[in-house]
Formats: sequence, C-alpha cells, structure tokens
Amino acid sequence: MRQQTLGLEPAVEWVPGQQLIFDRFPLPPSSNAIYKHFYDKRKRKIVRASADPLLAYKEEVRLWALCNKRLCIRANELLRDEKSIRVKAWVTLEKSRIWTKDGRPKKNDVSNRGKALFDGLADVIGIDDKLFKSVGLEMAETNDYRFESCLVAFEPCDVRSIDAIRADLFSGPESRSDPAI
Repeated sequence: MRQQTLGLEPAVEWVPGQQLIFDRFPLPPSSNAIYKHFYDKRKRKIVRASADPLLAYKEEVRLWALCNKRLCIRANELLRDEKSIRVKAWVTLEKSRIWTKDGRPKKNDVSNRGKALFDGLADVIGIDDKLFKSVGLEMAETNDYRFESCLVAFEPCDVRSIDAIRADLFSGPESRSDPAI
C-alpha cells in the first residue's frame, strides 16, 4: 500500500455531535474497470465477475483495515446504531490526472469511483452500506501522486421529506437546515 511506504498514518478522528473522519483511505478504481463480462457455457448466459482492479482494491482496503483495526472498531461502535448516515468523500488525484497541460479537464469521472469506495468503507466499519442514506463525492487535487487517496467524513443524518429539501434549496443559504446543500 502506498500509504505505509510513505510512513503516513491514516487517521480516524471523532468529535461528538459532529463528524467521523477517515483520512488516506485507499483510492478506489473506476467502475468502468471493476467488472469483466464473459459467456458461461454451462449457464448459457453472460455473467459478470470482479476484475483485477476491484480485487486489488479489496485487498488494499483489507490491508488498510488491518493496519487501522482499532480505528475501524471505534468507527463501528460510533456508527452501528445509526439509522442513516451521511457520507462525504473527497477523491484526491494528482493534478496531471485531472487537468491537461492547457487546463482542460481530462476524462476522469469521480462518480465512477463511488460504488467501490462505499462498499469498501462499509466493509472496514462492519456495517451495511444501506445505512448510507446521503452520499457525496468530490474530486480534490494534490501535487504528488503518492498522496492519491480518499478523505471521508461520516455523520448521522435524517432522511428528509422532499418538501423540506425544496424549502432548503429555494431559501437563502443562511436559513438552510442542511449544511450539505
């Protein structure tokens, strides 16, 4: 894993009533590369299997969890009894993977990394990802490819009515009940 070779300590921090933070969580592969399809002659149909990038990512997540076992247990203790959890994640990539030399964006869709990331997070915490009722992904940049990873924040949340969401969207920012909007 890149993080251990650099001597960086992944971290979980908790401030009661606020957020739980995972720093330097492994960078997931794009969903475009995580499955392979092939024809199964016995079943007489096309089947889907995990591709090498997904298997490698699962192993990297497993190693991260082993290195941070105490932190994963603490995260489980804090989140397992919640009915719904908001997850905000920043996928950090080296600048040259995001922008061309003349400043145009490269083909690198951050949303394609979400499913593998959220599955990996749920696995290390030991909860079902069905509890992730509000999720957000944002791309962030770094100057050094060795720091490519994810920063993730968890917090309890309520599932809101569409009317409450519309009221927040159409009101001014100072009167919004949900800071995520």
